[in-house]
Amino acid sequence: IDGVGAGKLDSIGGEIRFDGITVNYLNGLPPVTDVAGVADYDAESFVLALESGRLQDLAVSDADIAITGFDRRIQTIDIEVVVAGPLRTALEVVDSPRLGYIGKLGLDPAAVSGDFAGRLRFNLPLLGRLTTFDQVGVGVGANLENVAIREARIGEVTGINGTLDLDGRGMTVEGDGLLRAVPLAFRWTENFGGGRAFRTRLDASGRFERPDLVAMGIDFYRNWQGAVGVDLRYVDLDRKMATVAAELDLVDAAIRLDEIGWVKPAGDEGTATVELQLNEARLADIPAFAVDGGGLQLSGSAAFDPETATLREVRLSQFQHGDTDIAADLTRTADGGYAVSARGPRLDARPLLARATASTADTDDAAAGAAEEAAAEAESADVTPLQVTVAFDEVTASDDGTLFEVSGLAVRDPRGWNEFDLAARTDTGQALRGRYEPVSAGDH
Repeated sequence: IDGVGAGKLDSIGGEIRFDGITVNYLNGLPPVTDVAGVADYDAESFVLALESGRLQDLAVSDADIAITGFDRRIQTIDIEVVVAGPLRTALEVVDSPRLGYIGKLGLDPAAVSGDFAGRLRFNLPLLGRLTTFDQVGVGVGANLENVAIREARIGEVTGINGTLDLDGRGMTVEGDGLLRAVPLAFRWTENFGGGRAFRTRLDASGRFERPDLVAMGIDFYRNWQGAVGVDLRYVDLDRKMATVAAELDLVDAAIRLDEIGWVKPAGDEGTATVELQLNEARLADIPAFAVDGGGLQLSGSAAFDPETATLREVRLSQFQHGDTDIAADLTRTADGGYAVSARGPRLDARPLLARATASTADTDDAAAGAAEEAAAEAESADVTPLQVTVAFDEVTASDDGTLFEVSGLAVRDPRGWNEFDLAARTDTGQALRGRYEPVSAGDH
């Protein structure tokens, strides 16, 4: 029209209602289909309020999708979707090639079953194929129901009811479940990206009967029955180094250690703790272990060879039971044997001597023949070299006999025991000395 100047758009806006549409939000991620809702738009944004839809086989009951920044060079999209359905599908969505979160956990979504209800959140710049993984913000907050994880780090866990939270920094799953039908409470945390204090941390607690542990391949000591309460923390630092810390409640366990005459009946208080260090799933060190219960107090540490995982040393800093109060060390020597050092104010040798005496008394003629045959076989084979040194202020050898200032040395080479040297003093002050040593080839 003549005389009319150029037009200027002061504002734009409106509302669009829709039904049955498909919403694509990021290449490589599944679209939301069968969408119904309303969209509001203006010059700066386009906002969709979804009332229903589907994300694969997940039911979408509510969703907000906001595209903003039309007045800027780069637009962004914020998506929040309320969904319910199979947990496996939700994990497959956040494990899509553009995201890959679940693969970082070493977990296959196909190994997960059960249901969830929660929110999925995405935030990213609209750069098309130029959008990088680091630019995509992801969040999942969900309630879990009857979930099973067949490839969890602690074995197959079923019947999980709890919560799941995931974002670009990490994931936390917390709740209750069943580990081989044993009730278990747990908290599983994964950290993504760099600068993390750890990669994986798993806290778990439960009460295990002995057959439960045996079924899981854990049969660390045979002379016990009953149940133990377990509080466990597993920390994977970098997919190579890991630590394990366990606290055991032994009150419902009956434990017997015949070698020292220790018996802890079920019902008596008792605890045990252990710390482990793993290197590529191999035991590298035991920085600390302890047992307290039934009159026994024991604590120490152990270390293993980093190349062969063989035992390198054990340090028993405290061993108190009955009249015994000692400490001891075991160290691997260059010849493949061990050096043992035991010391302390008191040693009650009666349980050890009674066990040795009973073993001798129970040997009949047939057993003696078998023993001789076994001894001949042992003589023909190399045995582990051993050097034992002892130093005790008192040694109780019988109900009526105590030795004082006891010191000694015993040496076993690959052929057998080769040298003894023992010194002590009686309660009357009389000095005792016994020696057994080689004087010539084959003679002592």
